[in-house]
Amino acid sequence: EKMLQICVILLLFHVVELSSLRNERHQIIEHVRKYLQQSDSTTRSLRNPDWLINSNKIGFGYNLLAGSPVCYTGACQMDEFTRSIFKLNYSSPVPGSCTDKFVPNNVELDCLPSGTQTVNSEVVDTIENLHASISNKVDISTGAKFRGVGFSYTRSKETRHMLDNIINKHRTSILTAVEISYAKLSMFEPKMELSDNFRYVIDNIFCCEEDDPMTEEYVKDFIFDYFGVAYVTSILLGGVAQQNIFIDREAKEKLERNSIQIKHQAVVSFDLSMGSNIGNSFNVGPTVTNGVSDANYNMFKKEVKSMSNTKLGGVPDLTSFAEWSKTVSDNPVIIKLKVRDIFRLFTKHYFPDDPMITNKSKLIEKIFEKYITSSVYCDNNCGGNDTYGTCQPTGFFQYGVCQCKPEWTGSDCKTAVIQHHKILHGTICGFDRPFIQVKCGGTRPWDGCPTGWIKYSWRIDLTICYKNQTVISNPFYGTICGLHSYHSPSNFSFNIGCNDSSNVYTGKCPTNYQLIHETQGPCSASLPYPNFCNAGNAVCAAVNVNEDSPGTLCGMQIEGSTEGPSCDGFNPGLRQCPPNYTPQRVSRSATIALAYLMKYHHNTLTEAFHYLLQKRPQIWPNEGFMLQLLRYESELIKSREIVLTSDRSEESSCTAALSSDDTKNPIETL
Repeated sequence: EKMLQICVILLLFHVVELSSLRNERHQIIEHVRKYLQQSDSTTRSLRNPDWLINSNKIGFGYNLLAGSPVCYTGACQMDEFTRSIFKLNYSSPVPGSCTDKFVPNNVELDCLPSGTQTVNSEVVDTIENLHASISNKVDISTGAKFRGVGFSYTRSKETRHMLDNIINKHRTSILTAVEISYAKLSMFEPKMELSDNFRYVIDNIFCCEEDDPMTEEYVKDFIFDYFGVAYVTSILLGGVAQQNIFIDREAKEKLERNSIQIKHQAVVSFDLSMGSNIGNSFNVGPTVTNGVSDANYNMFKKEVKSMSNTKLGGVPDLTSFAEWSKTVSDNPVIIKLKVRDIFRLFTKHYFPDDPMITNKSKLIEKIFEKYITSSVYCDNNCGGNDTYGTCQPTGFFQYGVCQCKPEWTGSDCKTAVIQHHKILHGTICGFDRPFIQVKCGGTRPWDGCPTGWIKYSWRIDLTICYKNQTVISNPFYGTICGLHSYHSPSNFSFNIGCNDSSNVYTGKCPTNYQLIHETQGPCSASLPYPNFCNAGNAVCAAVNVNEDSPGTLCGMQIEGSTEGPSCDGFNPGLRQCPPNYTPQRVSRSATIALAYLMKYHHNTLTEAFHYLLQKRPQIWPNEGFMLQLLRYESELIKSREIVLTSDRSEESSCTAALSSDDTKNPIETL
């Protein structure tokens, strides 16, 4: 009992200790949040007209996930630049430079020749193209494990804008841009000091418990979101005039087939819109002027789905390209930059008094790795629950592409695949006998077959139509699905079901199939068995269906031979069927057996009939054969030399399989 009390006391003490630790960490989080809010309200108001515009972005944190160094939408506000990670001190202008404005200390200013221009037109229609386009504007120096995570689809509006058009709308972007370079700034990192805010956040991180929700919240809120996971070490200042055109990918291919170079036409469009004359840089000939009718350009312009024109830097409202370019030096923007990851800052060099800085670095890196791994985006989660497809990361932009299952397609795998139906060569259409008639395309097989179908008759009064070649088409009116044969009084019955109908005669045919029974008539009293009659033969015939159902007949041949139509080159008479079909048999051996007994054993038909019932009680010839046997008996009585022309004993056909392991008993009597 005392031990139990001790355990309870220790447990309560542990609970109190954990509660106290959570309260302490919660207080730290709130204290750091208030500190940063107060600092923001102070530092954001610091703007000095003597500073070179945008030079204060050196040493800034950079939101690698949300940023984009290329302004594809034309409405960029440099949201990816966060807060200062390094202190910036301004003291004086750089003597003999291209500007009388101040630049930060320990930052090198490199003035570029006046009027330096870079003209470029690029086609972006794949994820790889987009990554290359962005990589030309930013030099990212990060650890190998974090490459490819920048400019996330879910966080960067520029990336999302481009990928939505490229992937979801199947469009091609033609980006034409003229860059005017003004000056390059590069900081000398060894002499730079960390900002007070960044140091304060790192000093107060609670270390170093992994998978702790409060620790992860702290790191995400105050490091990743507040500062970013990278910082700017170099920037190129200048101006950009650009045009982004979207056309459908099919339209791009059509234009190229007509020998229309879309990049050249985009440059022509740029000159018309910007009032420039950069066409000579691309050898596209003279600039298009008002009133000129250029067939290639007009064809290109008709295919344009959207177009945006943007000037960044200088005085954007100026319509003249030449006049605008002169104002870039007075209001330069960042047109290229170089960034490095923040993990290299967590060292003794920057935090000499923190004994846990190495552990903190590993903890922050693990949280970031977890942060990016769980953030791969796929359109609509590929339908969800792996039902329609799976999300496969592309390695760029934390973006994945859905790998759809065979029956689904689309960017999110939610569009059903339209499967083009095949009518196999040898598919049976129509079924023409004296007691049951099924038309093929509205025509009795005995009278002929529709175009594309071939008539075939057997000597036993059966005529059908079969498909002359395999084609892509919907099932034909009169295609036979399922077959039922039944004779009383021996309850002889064999059946091929049509789709979900296990018994064609007593059941119902599937939707858009017609159930056709034999023509009923009075039972014959002249037969050896007075109550004998054809009491149940039936098939399902296609009326208006989109695809063949399991049980559809294809090919029909004499057993053991190739006499009759094959099924797509497979011979059911030799027990051969194409994939997803299974062989079925139709027997007439009772007729042959009776004729044999009558001819060679000199039995009467009645004697032969009763003998056959004793040996094979479930075999029963149909009425047509019984009438033939009666006539044959009369002929044998008159002359024992008359020979009955015998036919083969069985016919075989292939039917569309109900399932991969489905097996059927042979059908013994049509």
